[in-house]
Amino acid sequence: MKRPAWTIAAFFPLIGMIGCQRGAPPTSGTVSKPVATAKTSTELAVQPKGDAKKSDPVPDAMETAARSFLQTLVSGDIRAAVERTAIDFRKRVSGPLTFEEERKLGFSNGDTAEFLGHCRGNSQGFQLGRRRRASDGQGLWVRGTLGGDGPTRPFTLRLINEDGNWRVAWFFAAAIPDPASPPEAADPESAWAAETLIDFLFLVLGSEPDYRLTMSLMTEDFKASLPSPSVADPGLKYAKRDVRNWLNNLRAQRSAFGIDSVVGTPMQVTVRGRFLGQDAAEFEANLVKDGQNWKINGFQVAAAKAPGN
Repeated sequence: MKRPAWTIAAFFPLIGMIGCQRGAPPTSGTVSKPVATAKTSTELAVQPKGDAKKSDPVPDAMETAARSFLQTLVSGDIRAAVERTAIDFRKRVSGPLTFEEERKLGFSNGDTAEFLGHCRGNSQGFQLGRRRRASDGQGLWVRGTLGGDGPTRPFTLRLINEDGNWRVAWFFAAAIPDPASPPEAADPESAWAAETLIDFLFLVLGSEPDYRLTMSLMTEDFKASLPSPSVADPGLKYAKRDVRNWLNNLRAQRSAFGIDSVVGTPMQVTVRGRFLGQDAAEFEANLVKDGQNWKINGFQVAAAKAPGN
């Protein structure tokens, strides 16, 4: 069941309940806007570290890669869009691997195409919004909107350097109002961590109930620390069904969230904010660096304070 969108003050990132879903085959369509005309899948070379001018926060090669992926996606060439995604992303969105070739690869291009097709919906154009470059210059987070037939679909997109080319390491879109920017963080790493939390909460409130992408943003220790009455899954210290139950409880009767503060160090960041909806509450999230990525390592929820307190 789709929940209605909520309208709140501009400083709150508004997150709805409709996200990328699997089930129907990818859609295709014609391009109705000049911005969505690319039909090739030419690789885009990575700019070496240190070459970008400090006055240019987003080098041309990075933004070109983001635009090229989006142009390919909204033009309906889903197969070419898949080729622009990183291997790690394909693993994240793949379901059970049933074919021998998929098992050898460790991912499913078919599942990735299905996921991207649903994210695209009937969109035929796009507009870039907020960009945030990684502190080492080797990553870019882009937020914006997909447009065309039907509601506008805000998206989140992250690029990484893979084998000398810029590839999409993260993508998600949903038919919800465009979220506002979070409070400014004190340093680039904390800002990058805050973007990760925004995507985590976006998925908590708007993804399919299997929470595959959502759980990929949680550390293994955090998932193992959650209430787990079930027998652990093979090779894991927790049962995925118990993590899903916790996420279901987290999203219950909540329709949006706001970020109030972002503080931390290059290796650990705390983000505080609040949920909106019938079960309004304040939250505190702890994020840690896991390799090159930030992940949620703790999440506490408290009843919302009464006005004036």
